[in-house]
Amino acid sequence: MGRVHCFLQAVVASGLQLHRRHRHGWSIVLLCGLGLWPAQGMAYKAPGGELEERITPQLFQENRLPAQDVSGRTDRLQRLVQRHEQQQPTEWREKVKTLRTLSPLEQLRAVHAYINQRVRYVEQPNRWKAPQEAFASGGVCVEFAVSKMLLLRDSGFPESSLRVVTLRPIKPNGVYHVILLARLPEGAVYVLDSPDRAQSATIVPLASYRERIRPVVWAGWRGGFSSNDHPQVGGDFSTWPAAPLGRRDRTAHFASGDRLVDIAADLRVVRRGERPLTVAERERLARLRRYYHAPTADNGRSLTAEERQKLKGIRARLNRDDGINPRSLMAQKRFFFE
Repeated sequence: MGRVHCFLQAVVASGLQLHRRHRHGWSIVLLCGLGLWPAQGMAYKAPGGELEERITPQLFQENRLPAQDVSGRTDRLQRLVQRHEQQQPTEWREKVKTLRTLSPLEQLRAVHAYINQRVRYVEQPNRWKAPQEAFASGGVCVEFAVSKMLLLRDSGFPESSLRVVTLRPIKPNGVYHVILLARLPEGAVYVLDSPDRAQSATIVPLASYRERIRPVVWAGWRGGFSSNDHPQVGGDFSTWPAAPLGRRDRTAHFASGDRLVDIAADLRVVRRGERPLTVAERERLARLRRYYHAPTADNGRSLTAEERQKLKGIRARLNRDDGINPRSLMAQKRFFFE
């Protein structure tokens, strides 16, 4: 009963804040309170009462071309793989020889334990380091996931059965997180997480992974990417069915009407069926993204006053309505890219 009491107190406190801003604040709080359980926070519940699993095996069945990914993640991964193929850690080949003698499940366990022990977890700017760089200077979640993917691939594990997955936070002030998904020949899917996480002691079956409800922003490998994140409603996606209550993208109603500005603000990515961006559009998108994530005078010189105003407006509304406090430049990069 203690947890229920605390939860009701939190609902009442939220209602007081909403009541000051919205005439129907109390009804909003009542609806939210009926659909939430204290232990799950902001997680969405399916009609049957079970948590919706946002990380699903479907991520292995969709292959979007790298050219369709304007988030920059697929390109980053491909460049990282190239660096790895040019230069590898000194002990890499010997480790690969040992791993090639193991079964696929044993490979997952061995690689997970080895990389989590070999790479130091160090908070630093998001650089997407190759294994040799990560072995030397440490890294964050993306370095652990990519190093495991490459070691498994080099040891004979099918690259098509591996996904480096970026998860969106489920709380307004949360951070993005990167994990590795691996699918065994018989179809079982496991999560290989970084050592700073509670479930990182061993590989975890996907069905038992505590953060499986987080939306998937991107799931990539060298040959392409996929995502089961829900599209926005309206704009270019007016033909898509509306998302059920609790599943709509929290940024959907902030769309500026400018497709590339919306992508720069991380509101969505190019989805299946949309035409790939032209070279000129990709260059413009890179400028927009730099200014959105770091709105300095230097980054804004090549943009029009209207573009700068749109990007600032999206940022301000997200910060105000989602309760995100102003961040330093480093914290902003962590929020959008980790």
